[in-house]
Formats: sequence, structure tokens, C-alpha cells
Amino acid sequence: MLNFILKYFFALFLTTFSFHTCAQGWFQVASGTTKSLNTICFPSNTVGYIGGKDSVLLKTTNGGATWSPLSFTGVTFYPGGDAILNLKFVSETVGFMTVGPYSGTYKTIDGGATWTVIDNIYACYNSGLYFFDENNGFLGGAGCFSGEIVNKLSAGTWIESNMNPLFIQSNGLVNNFDFNTTDMGLATGTSHYFFRTMDGGITWDTIPNTLDVADTLTSVLFINNSTVLATYLHNQSAEFGVLISTDTGLTWQADMDFATFDYPRMYASEKAGNGQIYVGGESSNGVGSIPGLIFVGDGSSSNWTFATVENSIHAIDSYNDSVVFAVGDSGYIIVNQEFNHVGLHPAEFEKDLTIYPNPNHGNFTIFHTAKQFDRIELMDANGKIIYEKSLTPSYSTVINILNAKAGVYQVRMNFENEQFVKTVIIE
Repeated sequence: MLNFILKYFFALFLTTFSFHTCAQGWFQVASGTTKSLNTICFPSNTVGYIGGKDSVLLKTTNGGATWSPLSFTGVTFYPGGDAILNLKFVSETVGFMTVGPYSGTYKTIDGGATWTVIDNIYACYNSGLYFFDENNGFLGGAGCFSGEIVNKLSAGTWIESNMNPLFIQSNGLVNNFDFNTTDMGLATGTSHYFFRTMDGGITWDTIPNTLDVADTLTSVLFINNSTVLATYLHNQSAEFGVLISTDTGLTWQADMDFATFDYPRMYASEKAGNGQIYVGGESSNGVGSIPGLIFVGDGSSSNWTFATVENSIHAIDSYNDSVVFAVGDSGYIIVNQEFNHVGLHPAEFEKDLTIYPNPNHGNFTIFHTAKQFDRIELMDANGKIIYEKSLTPSYSTVINILNAKAGVYQVRMNFENEQFVKTVIIE
């Protein structure tokens, strides 16, 4: 009891003396849905995907400025297993997703329009995904009433990894991965154990930690070669949602830098290209509290800042070094920069841009009075690239698409290391 009291008086000390301050602004982006959003993935700085409850699948082709529901085929949704749990795209068109928790793992090669079930893996329940490339990666899940399983994709072939000990907790499920090198990786699960590999995922050792048996680990993130953060949901309210290891995941302790009176329940973590670390979740204070929390730090000190946001945060992803998106409850999408600051849709670019004629019959001209284009791509309603053209930087170019189907398309224009997306109509 004394240790318990000292622990929370120390947490009070941390909070009172302002180890945390008000963080950067976050800006909401319309999602078009009120469904809970579980996962987000940007394979490039223009194309991104979001998956959620009730088979919600959203796609952006303009860096997250707008999101549209993606019509797709090939996925079998079972009652109670219709949530898209995890999305990992290795390119703008090739990606994987888990549906469930027991509806399977699927792959797309056409930007999410069609999916094919991966039926040569051993797992009744599917959740965590991690990929180095299209032919090498990992699927985490569980066997039928038997506990944690990791399947390894090696040179295009799926094999079951060795867990040591096997099925340590019968109701556990592997839900998240991170790798420091191709050999060194960690996995988390809905049990309170970590799983650690030193041989590229062929074998995984079970690592205990300080959590209770009923706690749920939700993500793991390498900060550097030795320091690792992990997020979790505690079965009580008075916890801080983050564990830290300074020996590459061998031993863990509560990270008191996340001590606030909100007693966070954490779901997600992300390291942006500029080295900034983001951790997201929710307050566990209940009625009357601000539900969403996002912490930001540089990974080198305890000087974390945090912001309260309107909804619980379930997943975070980033692109372009510093553009960070978070998604969560009630169709909630937020970004850490206004779009006129991230080089996507500055008004001054649009006023100097002309596309004519528009509508057209597949033949049109793009002209800009100030910027020179070096690449043009035309994408259909599903974000599939149906035409692309590289050129010597030029202020104008003519596009001629033979046998183009009538419909609404988006033209993506690259110029001077920036991108702009404009809608065209082909009749």
C-alpha cells in the first residue's frame, strides 16, 4: 500500500511542476463517417488509407486533405467480425489488411479496389501487421483457443514462427510489431507479455513486464537502438498508459513522464521522419473529461508536451517528415498542420493554374503561369493511376488519354518538390 501511495504522489509531483505543457495545434479533417476508425497508413505523401468499424475503408489521393469511401470487393465479412483492424501498404497500390478479429487477412495490388484472402497462414484470429516490403513481413494473431501466433512472410512464402514458450496465455493475441533492424524486433499482444526476436522473426522469446494479467498492450515503438516505448490499456483507471525499456525490450517499467490527472489509456505510437515521437489515446477520467490525448516528444528527454482533443485516438501515421495524422472514435481525423502549410493546396498555386477544357473527352491542357511541372498522374475514383507522364520541367503539357471512360478523375501534378491535385471530368 505504501508503494502505491508513493507512486501516485510522485505522479502528482510530476504534473504539478509542469513536466507537460500545452502542445501544438491539431486540425480536424472531414471523414464523412461517424464510425470508429482503427488504423491509418500513408504509403506516400499523397496516398493514404484508413480502416474502421463496419467495414469502413477510406482513401485519400491528396495527402489527407480529403477522404472518400473506397468501394472494394473480395472481402468476406462475418457477423461481429466486420471491423478493419489494421492496414499496411508497402506502396500506393500494394497493401495488406486484417479484418475481424476472425474474418481473415487480405492483400490488394490495385490500391484497395479488390482484395484477395491470404489462405495459407495458420491463425484463427488476425490482427497485427508489419512489412519490410511486399514479400517480407509479419502477421500477428492467435490460434483457435490456443493463444499468440506470429506468421512470417519470407520471400513471398508464409511460415509459422516459433514462440517460446508456445501459447503462454490462451486468450492472448499478437496485435502490433516494430523492428529496429531486420533481425531485432518486438511484438505486443492483448495479454501482458512482449515477444522479442533476434533472428528476424524465426523465433520469438516471451518477455514479462510490470502489467497486470488483465492489461492489454496496444503498440510498441523503437525510439533508438536501445530505448523502446509501449502503450497499453490498464484494467484500472489510475495508470499512465506507457511503458519504457532502455535495454531493447528485455526489461520494462512504467514511464512516469506520462503522468497526468487524465490517467491516459494509450492506443498508438508513431515516430515521424524528423524524429518527433507521438503517442495517442484517451483520458480514463470518465464523464466530463476531454476524451482524447496526444503526447509529443523528441525521444531524447522527459520533456513531453500533450494536447487534449475531442475524441479518443486509436492510430497515428505520418509522412513528409513532419505531417502527422491521427484517427479515432466517431470518424475522427486530425492533422498537426493546416493544409496551406504542408504544400498541398496553397491558394496562390490554384489561382495560377488552368486546366482546359474541363469537362473534356480525354484530351486537355494543363497550364501554370509560375510553376513548372515534371510529372503528371491521372487517378480514377478509387485512386488507381490510369495515366502517368514524366516530362522535362514545363509550364504546360497536353494530356491525351485514348478510350477514357466517362467519370470524375483527379490530376496529380508534381512541381518543384511540391504536389497539387485537381479534379477533371471526362465525358
